[in-house]
Amino acid sequence: MNLLVFLIVARQLSLAEMAIYGFVFSTTLIFSTMLDLGIRNSLAVFVGQEPDRAASYTRASFLVWCVLAAVGVPISYITLHLSSLSIDIAALAPPFSLLLAAMLYLRMMQGTLLGEGDIRLFNTSELISRFVLLPCTVLLLAIPGSFTLMSAMWVLALSQLVAALYLFARQYRFIFRPSANTLALTRRLIARGFVFMLAVLLMNAAKRVSFLVVSHVEPEAAAGLFFSLQRLTEIITEVGMAIAVVAFSYSVRARSVNDAVEGSAAMSRVAMVLFTLISVAMVASSSISVPLLLGGRFAVDGWLFPLLVGTTLIGAPWTILFPSLSVVLSPARVLLLMLPGVSLNILTALPLTRAYGLEGAALSMLLSNLVLTGSFLVLYKVKFGIPMNRFLVIGRSDLSGLGTLVGKITSRIKR
Repeated sequence: MNLLVFLIVARQLSLAEMAIYGFVFSTTLIFSTMLDLGIRNSLAVFVGQEPDRAASYTRASFLVWCVLAAVGVPISYITLHLSSLSIDIAALAPPFSLLLAAMLYLRMMQGTLLGEGDIRLFNTSELISRFVLLPCTVLLLAIPGSFTLMSAMWVLALSQLVAALYLFARQYRFIFRPSANTLALTRRLIARGFVFMLAVLLMNAAKRVSFLVVSHVEPEAAAGLFFSLQRLTEIITEVGMAIAVVAFSYSVRARSVNDAVEGSAAMSRVAMVLFTLISVAMVASSSISVPLLLGGRFAVDGWLFPLLVGTTLIGAPWTILFPSLSVVLSPARVLLLMLPGVSLNILTALPLTRAYGLEGAALSMLLSNLVLTGSFLVLYKVKFGIPMNRFLVIGRSDLSGLGTLVGKITSRIKR
């Protein structure tokens, strides 16, 4: 659904408008991470460890969100004002603020679901926004002259709002249940989560720094092109993050560290088979598929698209391992682990973009992801004695498990 909506938006908006759309999309992800203060992670860990106190922790998180959502309003206005893009601040700030508040709510309050292992409800809360976003985007297509940058932004914001309201409706009994020591629980959530927030901020920076640099130093059309091609490759990241969420939820409830590590390794190597096949197909067919999907404006020669695909593929292992490793070790250790790779991206993005244009920005991301994935795999080898290939190369037991799964699916389809 994300992919379909993105393809429609990319075809309807100009490259300059796609640059603005990408800027709001990217900065909203970064700010929702910052304002979250790591509460999503803390909430999942504490609820997983103390399920009888789930209601108290959920209530404390909601009260924090009420404050942070209000803080997001001036942040939205200031961010748009500081942008170098041609933005109508008065028109764009309201949907920006609403989008940020709704995304922040979902991010924070889904922590309870992860702690409880309620992946079904978690997935539903994620899908609700897509079930609103896709038909509303199609509706804009059906009404002549209604598809504009502003209407696309409002549809995006409202879809997230509906999802947030759905999750609130499922959790309001927790939220309004009287509980003692709310302030103490709030301090505990933030104290553990703040370092994790910094690590997640680095994670998002690793994926968005190059685009933000491009949007600052390159023409708006070039920034729109870069964002659109990068977003197309992020179908891999979307799947990777879904796997990471399951790995994280498993880790907070795992019986031992060894079980959590083995589970993460299995998820990573099976996912990499899928990601590699997708990446090869995307690069091999790019001369036909990219213009066909996005429109003729996106037909590009050179190394830009292969670099972006390679960047996403190389970054998939650390993206999957990041959340569960923060549980197995600590958020502080993960933060230190990520610093070299993300710092490399920050330091090289501007000079490489100025020297080689969009391909230089993509190269900066690729080098950063190489260092990040290498750092994660080396740590697992040193700390837990698990070889790198266990995270990257599928084994016989995995093939047997996949065969069993395919058999069950086939049997169900036949019935």
